Amino acid sequence: MTYLPYSMTLIVLYDRTVYSGKTKNIYKRTQRISLRSNLFFGARLSLWAIFFESLIHVIPVHDLFASPFTMICGLNGYAMSSLAYVVGQYFHLKYVVIFGVPSLFERIDGLTLPPPPICI
Repeated sequence: MTYLPYSMTLIVLYDRTVYSGKTKNIYKRTQRISLRSNLFFGARLSLWAIFFESLIHVIPVHDLFASPFTMICGLNGYAMSSLAYVVGQYFHLKYVVIFGVPSLFERIDGLTLPPPPICI
């Protein structure tokens, strides 16, 4: 059994009362998106998830931050800025996958929900 806090996906439950005052007809069914478009979106999401999981094993960025502070301070400016860039890209890719899974089910059901947050 999977422990949900360590899961790669995010379960997003939308409450009708939260969004009822802000926008009307948020749960209105729109035109169904074609099966080909849904399959392409699901394949693209799966590709990014596999890419992210394999990239974690190649470049363990999170282990660098768990390492002693003296090792990070020993890096020069270019290495530190490239490390910060890679961490930002990991963060963005993780949230593309996390918010993409509920978005895929939204597209399959033909619902129009609020857009995902803008992270980076």
